[in-house]
Amino acid sequence: MPLPGAWGNNAQTCGLPHCGSRLLVDNDILDLTGRVALVTGGNGGIGFGMADAMAEAGADVCIWGTRKEKTDAAAEKLKRHGR
Repeated sequence: MPLPGAWGNNAQTCGLPHCGSRLLVDNDILDLTGRVALVTGGNGGIGFGMADAMAEAGADVCIWGTRKEKTDAAAEKLKRHGR
């Protein structure tokens, strides 16, 4: 959901229930269509936030984590981007 403020209307929350951080996502600037991103630690926290932002920008994202259950749950959340 866009948040007004210093970053204009392109700032978005990362989507995690415990996280209040905002990401700057402007698909005119950050276009990762056709790119592949491998995010280590992508199953939670900052890593998940980065994986989510890259998927939002059009990248095909592969995440790596040490806990299978947590990684599987994060991968399911990332599928909302259609990747």
